[in-house]
Amino acid sequence: MKSITDRQVKSLCHPDDYRNGEDYFKRGLVSQAWQTPAALHALVEGSGNKPYQVNVTLEGDKFVPHCTCPAHRRRPFCKHVAAVLLAWARTPERFVPEAPTAPPVESRTRRAPRPKAAVRQVQMEGLDKVEELLVELVTYGLLTLTEAQVARVNDLAHTAESHKLRRLARLVGRLGTMLETTLKTQNPPAETAYADLLTDAWLTLQATRRALQDPAADSTFLDELIGKTWRESDLERREGAHLLELAYETVRLDTGFIVDTSFLLSLDDGVLYAEKQITPAQLKKQARKPSYDGRLEGSIGLYPGPSPRRIKLLEVVESAPTDADRQQVLAYAERSTANLFRQFQAVTANPLLSPEAYTLFAPTHFLVDGAEVYGLDAGGQAILLADGWRIQSTLIHRPVAALFGRLTLVEGTLRLTPLSLITAPPHIERIRLD
Repeated sequence: MKSITDRQVKSLCHPDDYRNGEDYFKRGLVSQAWQTPAALHALVEGSGNKPYQVNVTLEGDKFVPHCTCPAHRRRPFCKHVAAVLLAWARTPERFVPEAPTAPPVESRTRRAPRPKAAVRQVQMEGLDKVEELLVELVTYGLLTLTEAQVARVNDLAHTAESHKLRRLARLVGRLGTMLETTLKTQNPPAETAYADLLTDAWLTLQATRRALQDPAADSTFLDELIGKTWRESDLERREGAHLLELAYETVRLDTGFIVDTSFLLSLDDGVLYAEKQITPAQLKKQARKPSYDGRLEGSIGLYPGPSPRRIKLLEVVESAPTDADRQQVLAYAERSTANLFRQFQAVTANPLLSPEAYTLFAPTHFLVDGAEVYGLDAGGQAILLADGWRIQSTLIHRPVAALFGRLTLVEGTLRLTPLSLITAPPHIERIRLD
């Protein structure tokens, strides 16, 4: 097997994974190491109930890793892979040649799922550890911050993710990044940003605890909080839906996933829905979710959750939209900036919701002031359009009747970030802003 150096391992891994992998190696958590001419194999103790199996194969000059931990989907060179590569770099003599008998491998037979009570118990234990951490950070602040403490925060983020504590894992991960930056630069983060992140993590922790303890808890946030997997039979089925896509957006998350979203407007009642596909970034060959130019008609399934509710297209056909369909889209557009503020306030009133809302807004006219563009209603009240330069060329050549986008609060000012434009009659069409 090709040799490797510490520096090469560090270049392959995320800094957090390299540091945690080095800690795992030093603590002797790598075991049953063996090798073939083109592969390394080992077991690594982690946060799971049994060791994770790590295989690193050599394809050409590249190391191709595989690990059975949940974080491997997000970052292929996870901390367990890092631990094995560091063991190979520093103590290659530990990797014995392939034995005549088959080495231990993870069974490919389907294991019986753990009882829900056992899963919930593990999740509750994870919540207890995060709660202890948050109390410690609030009590001692940043004056006594150490590398070991930062490593513990990052390790808890991975543990929370492995137990499907989704939102909490993201928040603890962001907290670890903030603390790591503070330790390296010796510059504390802005007090408001640090306090807001701690508050968000605490509220999420308590909401997650309640969702786990109360079987009758509101299912709205189960998917977001505890990784609830919804089957098709769990969805609320709607027949005879008529939908048009307002915008298509692709977002790459810092957790290593790509989210493709179609924002779909119901032509029957003006309700906004979201169809999503979440794909690990490293699975480049997997087919991505398409965008829809036509009208979708048929059966849909609604997931529990906040607006815009996520849907699954069950049995739909796509056909060319009519002029009446396009006119109907404009009829549903909001025309008052005051109502845009109310929409945003309704969303942000719930601390568990992301501080953003989506809207279809039809300004009476636009105001261009240098690089800034405003949408004005009939009363002359304006809302600032973020990235206004993206729509200025369209405004010069085409009359715009409405725009669809995301409402967010930036430095105390509500802004609308357009994702698409709807041109005015007689030639109504959607213009995507990629």
